[in-house]
Amino acid sequence: MKKIIKLYLTLACVFLLAIGCNKNDINKLSIISAIGIDKSETGFEVTFQIVNDYVLGQQRKIDIAPVSVRTIKGATVFETMAKTSNYITEKFFLYHFRILAFGEDIAREGIQPFLNAFLNYRQTQHNYNIIVIDGGKAKDALKIQSSLDLIPGIALDEKIRNSKELYSLGSTINLDQVLSDIAIKGSHFVLTSVKVEGDAEKGTEGESSKSIDPDAYFVVSNLAVFKEDKLLGYLTEKESLGYQYIMNNIKNSVVPVVLDDESVLTIAVQKSKAKVKAFIDNDKPRIKITCRVRCSVYEDMSGMTKFTSEYMNEVIKKTEYEITKMMSDSVKRTQTEFNSDIFHFSEAIHRRYPKFWKQIIDRYDEIYPEMDVQIEVKMELDRVR
Repeated sequence: MKKIIKLYLTLACVFLLAIGCNKNDINKLSIISAIGIDKSETGFEVTFQIVNDYVLGQQRKIDIAPVSVRTIKGATVFETMAKTSNYITEKFFLYHFRILAFGEDIAREGIQPFLNAFLNYRQTQHNYNIIVIDGGKAKDALKIQSSLDLIPGIALDEKIRNSKELYSLGSTINLDQVLSDIAIKGSHFVLTSVKVEGDAEKGTEGESSKSIDPDAYFVVSNLAVFKEDKLLGYLTEKESLGYQYIMNNIKNSVVPVVLDDESVLTIAVQKSKAKVKAFIDNDKPRIKITCRVRCSVYEDMSGMTKFTSEYMNEVIKKTEYEITKMMSDSVKRTQTEFNSDIFHFSEAIHRRYPKFWKQIIDRYDEIYPEMDVQIEVKMELDRVR
């Protein structure tokens, strides 16, 4: 009874505080939906995507763009934030911004200095998605208008989340996750990259977003590979999916499979669980990955779906091969080209062999490219449609 009384008293206090607030205070804020950071001739520049009032229902709809974009140069991120007062009529508000985008040029130089500024800024929730603009600048990407949502920053965030949910290519990675990775010695991690398809310059025009076939639009691209805080390059689409299998990030996905009679199948993956285990052979670390997947045959382009045991065994064999190849190619690429342990195999070694890890930690950059990684995929065929 006492708990119920306390709850009602708390709610009453909140209500009284709420009705005491001046509604005009909210109207005097400029809502930031996305922020981009790029390299400039003199250092760097920060781009703010600002939501216009009528989109939020505060004013009647008028014939202007739903967002405005302002690019500001400065010596620090805080300086550019302060300088926004020279460009906008209200105080900016960062609490709900969804995207922090880095242009490829600045990402290759290092992103940590910019992340620290957002860590210390009390207006943010730290749950915005951090991405890289594949082959372009963040300021250009944030100017692209979307036909799917009035606010491009929200449309971009929703595309990444949709890709993560239905295909498992995109990843939502926030500030705390990135800073946690960077804090580890010799850190390695990935970020989702986004590419602008089409004519980026025309994509900034309002007429483009009204067309059924816009001049430019965002596409969720492949995973960007980082070592410490610097961008090294990008995985391919298949390699990106291989990474997601190893890291247990597969919710739903599809695997195209070609059978011996050249018929093409769509295999829908409903569940995937990978286990990573470390071993030591002759004073050398070895990794074994065991991945179990549950799949269904969703379509057979030959139009001749079969239900025989021979057909099902071939489907299982071919699907296991395709998933194994994606995972194996992903590992090999990080070993031969990037020398970046984005899979955190080092943590598996550290957990199981802490003393051995202390002996090799300073030589891990030399060890990782040559490390033996074995992959075993076991598929359970749920149903044939």
